[in-house]
Amino acid sequence: MKVGRRRTAGGASRLALVGAASGRASRTALVGAALTGLATPGRLLGQDEMFGTGAGAQDFPTLEEGIRAFGDVPQIAQLAVGIAVALALAALLAFHPKRRGRVRDEADLSYPNTILLFAVVGAIVAQIVKVSPAMALVVFGIGGLIRFRTRIGAPDDTGHAILATLVGIAAGMGMFLLAVLGTAVGWGLMFATEGGRSYRLRVRDLKRKVAFETRDAIRALLADAGWKILGEAHRPDRGKLDFYVRHPAETGPEDMRDKLDDTLPESGGRIRLEEI
Repeated sequence: MKVGRRRTAGGASRLALVGAASGRASRTALVGAALTGLATPGRLLGQDEMFGTGAGAQDFPTLEEGIRAFGDVPQIAQLAVGIAVALALAALLAFHPKRRGRVRDEADLSYPNTILLFAVVGAIVAQIVKVSPAMALVVFGIGGLIRFRTRIGAPDDTGHAILATLVGIAAGMGMFLLAVLGTAVGWGLMFATEGGRSYRLRVRDLKRKVAFETRDAIRALLADAGWKILGEAHRPDRGKLDFYVRHPAETGPEDMRDKLDDTLPESGGRIRLEEI
């Protein structure tokens, strides 16, 4: 029986090692496929027209054509309407009523901005692939590199990185109008959705009997100071309150900390306001 147990344990450990190695191999294979797509898309596709050498293929815009596009009103309108429709439809998803006030962590804070950014990314990818279908593999390869080989923080930061990459691709292809429009829309989104600073207000070790009273007092204090409550996640039964708030850049958090300390002296809790 002891020998059987040892064999079983040894088999399980070998299976665990094989599984871990398989996971690493699959990730390596995916990145390798992405790099292969970047390096040799023609060999993978086997279609000369994908590179502008076959019948019916479309060459990249020349420098003169790229500059002249800024005076092409129909082309400007087509690009602008495409991006605008993508943003409008994405906004319906990003600001769905079911998600209103649903902020449980930092990822939820950046959710609307991330959805809108990736809508713009999709619209730009469609325009690039329309000119050169082979660029779909390039975008796939870059996406694999960003996903597995680049350390980027919040989801919206990933959106910014991908958008900047696509703007660079469009500019390199001579699609200057698309690059400028993509940059302008991305800049506008960052300005509109990331105005002010976001904070997490934590209250811990509250007395249970004053938890709800403390919650209402903090809400009133934040509203009077002009701070916007983005979401709340409370556990009054455990004496825990969490507020996710945003305030204009010109307002300092130190004054708010002082007001919180002065307003809640009887709560028995610890208050922490930290930027996220």
